[in-house]
Amino acid sequence: MVKRLPFIIGLILSGLTFGSLLGQFHWTLDVLSHFNLQYAMWLAVCLVAGLFVGRRRIYALALAPALIANLIVIAPFFLPFTPTASASNGRLRAVSLNIHSQDPDYNAVIDYLQEYQPDLVMVTEAEPTLMTVLDEAVGEMYPYVYDESMPGTMGLALLSRQPFLAVETVPLSDTRRRRLIKATIEWQGAAITVFGAHPLPPLNSRWAASRNHELELIQGLIAEETGPLILLGDFNASPWAYPMRELVAGTELRHAALGFGLRPTWYLERVVFGAPLDHIYVSPEVTVLSYKIGGDIGSDHTPVMADLTIYSQ
Repeated sequence: MVKRLPFIIGLILSGLTFGSLLGQFHWTLDVLSHFNLQYAMWLAVCLVAGLFVGRRRIYALALAPALIANLIVIAPFFLPFTPTASASNGRLRAVSLNIHSQDPDYNAVIDYLQEYQPDLVMVTEAEPTLMTVLDEAVGEMYPYVYDESMPGTMGLALLSRQPFLAVETVPLSDTRRRRLIKATIEWQGAAITVFGAHPLPPLNSRWAASRNHELELIQGLIAEETGPLILLGDFNASPWAYPMRELVAGTELRHAALGFGLRPTWYLERVVFGAPLDHIYVSPEVTVLSYKIGGDIGSDHTPVMADLTIYSQ
């Protein structure tokens, strides 16, 4: 039985892998797509263990299709990515922060902002208390703030070192709680459109449908835009989730992490079990100089940061 264990575990992981590719058919299958990184890692372990431990090594090769499927999905994030045009001088540092509203550590958030000094900060789960603290601690660093905070997990805020040419709240439903922030800032002589969002987590069928509907609306909004664009926030979906794949397919956006690697940004009770849910996407006019997942802000989410610039004409 012990010698067959890698094969048995591998079969389970194979089932989860292929189920994760069918998220358009049921929300529970789409949730499986949060863990393709783990599937790939453990399938590789099971395959190697099966080859060296199992009696019938040919059985271990049955795990190869699922491993290959996962590698195809995650490989673009780890393979070198070459921009199609040269970048101009200057750097715009964009960050997405999810504050753990149930147990916030505002000092850790302030320390992070002071250490990395991003130019643009999208804050999800922003509460009024946090905004007061940030105004007192880093108000001079971020003189331009669009505050859509509220108690609980639905608050949003956008902090910028650059003045807003335009900024507004875009409703995504009939209630005030479901919305996104749309702003325009000037950088290197170009107007950059910024969308910041925080769809609901897919904890049940209704919330999953709400998340998918919001991502569909965001796709339509972005399709109407021209010029440099940044989309960032906590999307409660992995890059491989069906609605995220549809969003990318329906726009010219690409994930800023392509070529820089990817790992989970959310952890269940801050342990190993996690998923990449926080993202930064950019339009073709934007070059990604670096992408970083890291920094402790006392949250169950890890900040994501991208250094960006605009393609030279």
